[in-house]
Amino acid sequence: MADKRESIGDVSVKVSVEVSEAITGLKALQREAKAATQALAELREEQARHGGGRSYDE
Repeated sequence: MADKRESIGDVSVKVSVEVSEAITGLKALQREAKAATQALAELREEQARHGGGRSYDE
């Protein structure tokens, strides 16, 4: 948990944030993005081996 305190004049604010679930979610998203990128690279290699086809980069 991250705590941040900031004073602005006579106002004091404390914010507590639980980040472990967010980090876990971001790591899962990163794994899925890497898998999708790998699958796309493999698809492009297959297309190149079989004469191309349409490029979706254009």
